[in-house]
Amino acid sequence: MECFSHPGRLLLDHLRSVTQIGIDVYKAKRGLNLLFDDKDIKVALSNMLFYHDIGKSTKFFQGYLAASAKNKTYEGKSKLKNHSLISAVYAAYKTYIDLGNSDTASILPIAVFLAIRKHHGDFENIKDMLVIGNRDWNNLKIQWDNLRFDCIDMVNELKFGDAKEYVNDLLFAMQDIDPSLDSYFLLNLFFSILTYSDKNDAKFHRRVI
Repeated sequence: MECFSHPGRLLLDHLRSVTQIGIDVYKAKRGLNLLFDDKDIKVALSNMLFYHDIGKSTKFFQGYLAASAKNKTYEGKSKLKNHSLISAVYAAYKTYIDLGNSDTASILPIAVFLAIRKHHGDFENIKDMLVIGNRDWNNLKIQWDNLRFDCIDMVNELKFGDAKEYVNDLLFAMQDIDPSLDSYFLLNLFFSILTYSDKNDAKFHRRVI
């Protein structure tokens, strides 16, 4: 069964296109002078852009999308169709793993997590955005077990328990990060690139050649 991001738009096509748009935007910027390794930034950006909608691959979102296309009411559990939080958890942990022992392995996954979690909304207090309640974790476990990696030509090697432990520690990790303008700018840069790329692809269905 194919997975869709929007009616008539394959999820994999959307993820590839958003990734390309976002990376192009980043490469076009000049004089950023970020105090982070450019290679690490590109790893984090690529993960954020490609996995920002991985939660849409679940049967719950696909069922919701199919019902909406037919102007019908979705009969499933409402919270299980939500995709932003599960996508944020997966992408943040994937970024942490990919960065390994990099000096920027603390702040970059946090930027990825926050940008994805709020890419359909507005930023709030950072500490509040990093907290996930037990009920939400129960739903996230169900969603994680239903992620369709075959839809995006991938095999998942990450474990939910490890991702949960890592993301639950992000709030404590944030306390050890210097609240500088560089960190603030990085977070807003990631958020703006993601929202711009996502909206542009959804609107114009840009195709990757």
